[in-house]
Amino acid sequence: MGKEIAVKEFVPAEGVDFGIGEGINNSGYHLHAHNYCELCFVVSGSGTHIFNGALYSLEQGDVFSIKGEQYHGYKDCRELRLYNIAIEHKCTDKLNGEVKDSEGFKVLFEGGKSSDDFLYKKFEGEKYGVIFGLLESIQYELNFKEEGYLTLCESYLTQLVCFLSREFGERKQRNPRSAILADTVKYIKQNPAKQMTSQELADIAHLSVRHFIRIFKEAYNDTPANYILKLRLEMARNILKDGQYNVCEVSGMCGFKYSNYFSKMFKKAYGVTPKAYKNSDDGILQ
Repeated sequence: MGKEIAVKEFVPAEGVDFGIGEGINNSGYHLHAHNYCELCFVVSGSGTHIFNGALYSLEQGDVFSIKGEQYHGYKDCRELRLYNIAIEHKCTDKLNGEVKDSEGFKVLFEGGKSSDDFLYKKFEGEKYGVIFGLLESIQYELNFKEEGYLTLCESYLTQLVCFLSREFGERKQRNPRSAILADTVKYIKQNPAKQMTSQELADIAHLSVRHFIRIFKEAYNDTPANYILKLRLEMARNILKDGQYNVCEVSGMCGFKYSNYFSKMFKKAYGVTPKAYKNSDDGILQ
């Protein structure tokens, strides 16, 4: 499926239970998973995040978390500068109950590969500065290792986790839409190749079609049709790499009525035709 990354590949120094990485990406990164929770902060630039078969646009100020064993990747990166923090469970275990019991902390750190929602939040102005400043401080201490640097690193990380937990807790209280749509999204993911109507999906959510489409766009930053299309393309990508079926067969298996349309959408999403992708050696998205 993809590469699984261990926390030891990330940890920069002995004595800390987390690691930090920072860099600029212009090429993307293949699907992979971790055995730790990863906090990500977009410093600048833009790109596309691949998560659970769906694509999410990233830009400056976006913050999101990836729980252990959730496969994700990046594509269409344009000077995408990211800060990534790999956090082991024993690191967050040190926090007091007030923080760990908060809704925001649960959103950021709890759950595993079965968690379907990709939750992220954009920070601007002063709040962007708070996050960036704490990350820069952690990086500085780990780079120069002056007296007391481990204590300061843990202090800065605690401040960051507390700040983000508060912010994501407020986000969840204001936006319960993903919970309303949970049954519908589950149905879509269980039947991505099935022909679905807006009325059918709205009925599952017990909403009118107009209301369903509106809150779906607010919750997932996409229309239901595009969300289903992305799931089908990701499904097709995995089947193509298996090598057992030709492009026309895969097109039908994934719910596309016309193979020409499938090929057009596949190339638009991944930058290569289905046939070229099927015949590639590594299947890494460009």
